[in-house]
This record gives sequence, C-alpha cells and structure tokens, in this order.
Amino acid sequence: MSYFNHWPPFSRGWANAAVRALGILVLTSPLEVRYHHWEHHRYNDPDDDPQLTLARFQKAPGLRGWLALGRYLAVEVARSAWGYLPLSPLPPYIQVLRRTRPAEYWEIVATRWAVPAWIAVLLALRWRETLSLFLPATLVVALLASLLMNLTDHAPSDLRHPFRQATWFEPRTRLGRLFSWVNHFTAATHLTHHLFPQVHWIHVRRLQRRLRPLYLRYEAPSSLIVNSMLLGNPIALLRVLRALRSEPGPAGRWQPTALVSSPPATSLRATS
Repeated sequence: MSYFNHWPPFSRGWANAAVRALGILVLTSPLEVRYHHWEHHRYNDPDDDPQLTLARFQKAPGLRGWLALGRYLAVEVARSAWGYLPLSPLPPYIQVLRRTRPAEYWEIVATRWAVPAWIAVLLALRWRETLSLFLPATLVVALLASLLMNLTDHAPSDLRHPFRQATWFEPRTRLGRLFSWVNHFTAATHLTHHLFPQVHWIHVRRLQRRLRPLYLRYEAPSSLIVNSMLLGNPIALLRVLRALRSEPGPAGRWQPTALVSSPPATSLRATS
C-alpha cells in the first residue's frame, strides 16, 4: 500500500478508484491511508514522537515496563481500528478535502461506511469464521504488525537530525538480503525513502548505497526488524519488543551534535 500511495498503478483515475475499493474487503481505506501517509511525510514533529513514550517504559521497573508497553500497543491498535470507522472524527487534513477535492472526500466517507457494512455481510454469511478468524486477523494481527513496522521504522530515531529521523539497513549477507526481500526492502530503506520520498522504490536501494557513508558518519539508526521476525519467528518478535522496551530515546542514544542541513522534513504521525 505504501507503493500505491506514492505511485498509483494506473494512469486513469477510475482504475485506481476500482483498486482502492478492494480495500474494503480487508477493512481498510486506501485513499484515507494515502493522506495519512503524506501527512507523515510532510513534516517532523518532535513533540509527537512515540520514542518519548518508549523512553518512559524504560524507567518502569521489571514487569511494570512490559505491562506499560503492552497497554501502549493495545491502545494504539484499538485506536487504529476505530480510526477507519464512520463515527471517528476525520483529521483536519482530510476534512479540508470536502472543499478542495470533494470526490476524494466523499470516497473516504463512503469507504468508512462500507467497512462496517461489509463486516455485517460477513457476519450474516459466516459468523463463526468471521469472529474467530477474519476479524482477529484484520483488526488485531494486521494492525499490530503495521504498528510494529511504523514504530521500528522510527525507533530508534532522532527527529531533530536528518540522518537519524528513521531507520535503515544495508544487508551484507544472503540471509539479510532474504529478510529484506520478504519486506520488499521497505524497512531496510526507510530513512532513504523519507529523505527522498519521490524516488521510485526500484531505485531507492541504489540511492541508499551512495548515501551509506553519510549514514555511517552520522550514526544513522539500524532497523530492528530486518530479521526472522518478518518470517513469523516469535523469538525474534520478543527480541524486537525487548529492544522497544529498553529504548532510551535520542538523548540516551546519541551525544548532542550540531545538525547538518536537511532536505524538506517529514512527519512521524500515523500512517498505514
């Protein structure tokens, strides 16, 4: 979906709208996600940094820290699920579409109503499978995976530094390349994508290789999830959660340094 947000597959609007309509089947609104995603790219907001929350977990001793992390993940998953339903408020950058791009605004509104309608249809047809399999997979597992992806794309990070605003990973082994390939190199190139969001994904890896000396010089943070977690390894997932649980935040990870001049900044607000 991230690729679709940046590079629609078709030149005709009706064809892209038809593809977006398929998102209803998996309880999502691709056009709304697109605007969330571009708001995420638009600017950095250090006061809206999840790492500030993660740093608080580190201060909680033992089990309390793990419980705090679990509550945070549960609340964020519930907030994401609620955010695509018709009774949840639309953010200002989508409300303005009613005046500037009314067709897209009403598509988002219609999709928000179509999602619960589709759930009702599924419950009427196969309620057991819907409750036990489909809804947990789409509203819990998928949203949790997306949340962990978004967190580890920007944790560890320092939103005040252009080369630390997101994570990256340059695979040097066959196994590393396999894990990156499974993820379409999305996590491995996230910092590069934020610095150059208009560069097509098929070119971003080559661009990143040229930027590698700068990333190493400024201690750009490495991705936590380019590992067997992407293949469903629960032990690797626990290692990622432990890393998030102990993440000290920018002040605890880097010494204060002078900022380099940066390209147009990006935002950390919720995306896909």
